[in-house]
Amino acid sequence: MRKRQKLLVVLILSAVVLVVALLSSLYKKNRAVDIAQEYLEQKYGQKMQYLFVYHQAWFYPQYYRVRFASVDIPEVTFSVCVQENMSIPDEFRDFENGSLSADNYQIGVFEYYMEQQLAEDTKQIWGNSASIVVLDSYNMDGAFFTISPKLHLGMSLAEMEPLINNYWIYVETQQTLREEKLDQIAGQIIEFQQFIKESGFRPETIYFCFPEANKSERCISFEDWEETFSINQIITRLKGA
Repeated sequence: MRKRQKLLVVLILSAVVLVVALLSSLYKKNRAVDIAQEYLEQKYGQKMQYLFVYHQAWFYPQYYRVRFASVDIPEVTFSVCVQENMSIPDEFRDFENGSLSADNYQIGVFEYYMEQQLAEDTKQIWGNSASIVVLDSYNMDGAFFTISPKLHLGMSLAEMEPLINNYWIYVETQQTLREEKLDQIAGQIIEFQQFIKESGFRPETIYFCFPEANKSERCISFEDWEETFSINQIITRLKGA
C-alpha cells in the first residue's frame, strides 16, 4: 500500500513539474512573439503576420526564433531572433548605422525581388516547369544577421544587389541528366550564365539542379560562373558531378 502511495505521489509531482515546464515554455514563446512584434514595429513602422516560434535548444539555446510573413509581400517570410532572457540587444536596434540585425526581413525582400526578376528568363531558357530560388548564403540562419545599414526597403533591385555580400542562385531545371541531353543542357547552362553576366548581377555561386530518382536532386555548382566555358567543358563537369 505504501509503495502505491509513494508511486502515486511521484506521478503527481512529475505531472506538476511537466505542467509548470510547459506553461513556462508557452509564456516565454508568447513573450518572444510580443518582443519581436515590438521590434518590427519600431524598425519598419508596422507589425507583421506571425507564423510560429521555436527554440533551437540544441543549436542556439540562447535564442528564440520567431517566424513572420510580410504584410506587404505575403510570399516573403523571415525570422526575428529574441534572446532567451526576453530581450533584443541595443546593438541590434541601431537601425541607421549598425550592421547587426535581429531580423532578416530586408534580405527576404531582396531574394523575392531577385526571383521575380529572373523568373521569366529562366523559363525561356529552361522551360515553363523550371523555377528559380535566391538565397543569401550568410543570412539564412543564425543567432543574428549581418546586413548593410545602407539597405532599405524602398530601394530598387539594382540598388539593393550590390549591398548583398554573398548570395546564391538555384535553378531548378526539372530536366534529367540523360546522356543524349547533355549537349542541350550544357548549352542552356552557358546561356543562363551569359544572361546573368549581361544583367549585371554578381551572385557568389550559381547552382543548376536536376531531379533524380526517389524525389532527390543533384545540384552542380558554378562558383566560377563568370568564366567562359565550352560545351565540352560543361559536359565534363556534368558527368563528374
